Amino acid sequence: MKISTYIKSKVKISEVFRLYSPIVGTGNQKFGHCIFHHDATPSVSLRDNKGSYKCFSCGAHGDAIQLVMDMEGLDYMGSLKFLIE
Repeated sequence: MKISTYIKSKVKISEVFRLYSPIVGTGNQKFGHCIFHHDATPSVSLRDNKGSYKCFSCGAHGDAIQLVMDMEGLDYMGSLKFLIE
């Protein structure tokens, strides 16, 4: 198993997203305000069971690694290190 696959299986996308913006909802699907544009209503869907997020307004999407890369300005390896700390 690749280390990135292992990390993604252990990290919930909602927990990572919560570092940057509040979320609402329960279970595998949660919602939040997009952190990539001004958002008046929750437009980001977070799916813990799939490990992904998607904004239905601006189209931003990805997994926990991509989210950290975009928000922290890190490369792929830097993002992996951020997630394991």
